[in-house]
Amino acid sequence: MEQGMTGSTVTINLEKCIHQLKPLNIDKSRKMQPTEKVTPREQSQLPGLLGALAWPSFQTQPHMAASVSLAQSATASANIGDMLEVNKLLRFARETANIHLVIRAHGPLYTRHPIWDVL
Repeated sequence: MEQGMTGSTVTINLEKCIHQLKPLNIDKSRKMQPTEKVTPREQSQLPGLLGALAWPSFQTQPHMAASVSLAQSATASANIGDMLEVNKLLRFARETANIHLVIRAHGPLYTRHPIWDVL
C-alpha cells in the first residue's frame, strides 16, 4: 500500500498489492467442465484469493466490491465456472489497479460551532 499526501489531498494506492496476487490453479481439463463441482483442493484456494481481492475492493477499488461479494457468497457451493469467474475478476482488478483513492479536503478540519465555542 502506498499513501501520498500533497497539500490537502491524500492518495491511497494498492496497485502493487493487486499485481502480486496469483490466479487460482485450475487444471486445463477441468476448465472445459464449468458446471462441475470443485474438489476440496480446488475449493480451498477460493477464500485466499477472494479475501485478498476483498481488501482492495473495499479500500480503493469500489467498482469491484459487488463482484467480490457475490463470488464470496458462492464459495460454499462453487463450481469450476465460479473459479473461472474469480480468475476473470483478478484480471479485471489488475487492469484497473491504477485507479487510486483520492481524498480531497473540503475546507478546514476544524470549524467553529456557534454554540459550543461560546460556552
